[in-house]
Amino acid sequence: MPKSSIEIRKINTLEEFEREEASLLDKNKFETLVCQLARVGGKDVKDCTHKVMDRLFTNHLMTLFNLKGKGKKEKIGLEDKKLFSAIKDEFSPESALERQYRELSENSSLKREREAVQEENRQLKEKLKKSKFQMYDLR
Repeated sequence: MPKSSIEIRKINTLEEFEREEASLLDKNKFETLVCQLARVGGKDVKDCTHKVMDRLFTNHLMTLFNLKGKGKKEKIGLEDKKLFSAIKDEFSPESALERQYRELSENSSLKREREAVQEENRQLKEKLKKSKFQMYDLR
């Protein structure tokens, strides 16, 4: 799982929204945001979506958007934005599987590293034991 380099802050203005959109062109930032959004949780998809939207946008900013960007009032369509893609990916079963696979891979590499360090420690202890015995073996 990517290390958390993004803090989920409420986006207050359209300018902040556009800066965030531009930053999400970086694949690592995008994936990190998806992982962080997946941790928000909720009792069902509707509740989780509400919590994610509340975490990302102020109420004032949300009044400027709708899904399609259509209607009587001129609104900005959200469905073609990177932030919306991150929200959708959060619920995608395929994305969830990819995240789990990535976590397992990272855990596997950590396990291999830990085992290598443990083996190195074991070898150092053996050398230390031998050196202690040699020190007292003064025949």
